[in-house]
Amino acid sequence: MARIRTIKPEFWASEQVTGLSLPARLLFIGMWNFCDDRGVRPASAKTLMAQVFPTDALGVLAVQAMVDELIEAGLVVEFAAGGRRWWAITGWRHQRINRATPSSYPPPPTVNHTYYEADAAAEGGAPAGGAEDSVSAPGALTLGEEGKGKEVLV
Repeated sequence: MARIRTIKPEFWASEQVTGLSLPARLLFIGMWNFCDDRGVRPASAKTLMAQVFPTDALGVLAVQAMVDELIEAGLVVEFAAGGRRWWAITGWRHQRINRATPSSYPPPPTVNHTYYEADAAAEGGAPAGGAEDSVSAPGALTLGEEGKGKEVLV
């Protein structure tokens, strides 16, 4: 269930990620493409490696170490549900899900977002699902936005 995701400019200087190694930052962004709209995905370093680093000479242990780094930083949490292990992105504030799609994955556990919300406040933003209204009507474009590979001329 790969999804197109965006990276907001404030991501790059966010205290959530600046302490991570460069490969872990790239993996974190890559995880966004391969999780559901709640940030959940199966916990498999082998599958994640194939999705995010398909032609790189990285091993499963290296990818698992990057995931462990994300978990230690509080950006990802691992949980069990339905007899399987799952990863859920907790540092999801850089994403705004306008029209969430139903998921076959279990919901993530409730996570303490203290650092996450403090980071958002320091940057003048709101966590995903917060006060910022970014929802537009399905198929509607705001002037100056791009859509389906074509620019909307003003």
